[in-house]
Amino acid sequence: MHLSDVQEIAAMQNKPVDILQIWEGLDMGANTSTNQLIKLAIHILTIVANSAGAECFFSLLGIIHTKL
Repeated sequence: MHLSDVQEIAAMQNKPVDILQIWEGLDMGANTSTNQLIKLAIHILTIVANSAGAECFFSLLGIIHTKL
């Protein structure tokens, strides 16, 4: 599927283009360098951008620090 096809489908559905869907469409399942790049892109695009983990860690660190 070409980018223009994905753009056309998104326009018909009145939705933004889903970049993850494009990368998943390129995944051939083979163990090649190109496919490894595709898997890396999919992995990066699925990372949730938030700071909850860091905030939890600093909160825990504060509790430990105040008990000493």
